[in-house]
Amino acid sequence: NSGSKQHVGKTTFITDDMPNVVFGGFMAVLRSKPGVNARYIYHLLSSRAFLEYKNQVLQSSTIHNIKQSTLEGFEIPLPPPEVQEQIVTILDTFTDLEASLNRELALRKTQIEICLGGIFASDEISNSHSVPLGHLLRHIQPGKYQVNSTEYDPSAPTPVLSPGKAFLLGYTDETDGIFEASPDDPTIIFDDFTTNFHWVDFPFKVKSSAMKMLVPRSDDFVLRYAYWAMKTIPYKPTEH
Repeated sequence: NSGSKQHVGKTTFITDDMPNVVFGGFMAVLRSKPGVNARYIYHLLSSRAFLEYKNQVLQSSTIHNIKQSTLEGFEIPLPPPEVQEQIVTILDTFTDLEASLNRELALRKTQIEICLGGIFASDEISNSHSVPLGHLLRHIQPGKYQVNSTEYDPSAPTPVLSPGKAFLLGYTDETDGIFEASPDDPTIIFDDFTTNFHWVDFPFKVKSSAMKMLVPRSDDFVLRYAYWAMKTIPYKPTEH
């Protein structure tokens, strides 16, 4: 159960014994029957098939929850145990690869931060002429690019973005008010409160009104340079 349809039906897989752990009233513990691989069920509950089933069920209700009877009504393919094991092995391999790539990404981000500090602290850069950022960039208000509905659809074509850590909130099939960014005409989306920002070079819509799209004031300024320079600004918001 959740106030948002997005959060209903989320699952996690527990492998360790946790005798002193409790969970909320709108959660459930699922255990597989003999002959059914629990990890196989987990992957099915994380699949697009279950997502589509969940969205279909929740369309008929303003209270976002999945009853036990509804969950039990989700039909799944049930191959022999040895085939289940093969499927789990394949999917777990990709899951482990994803985790490894995320760790690698975190390390690369740290390397970038170190490199940025060295580049912008160099004499060549620090002794060069300084210009206020506002003289180089102009901002575009998000109003006409905001989604009308936050009931996102993973099969829809247009991403809905946030300047925050989440970045990608979902996808929408709304066709009006799309910000037409591209590799030749990119933008920086900037959060007014948290000061988080992201580089975007593809069409998108937004959810929040507390953000801006930053674009260069002239064609002779390299927006990507501003993006990297902004990452060196040691500003932390005091409150949100």
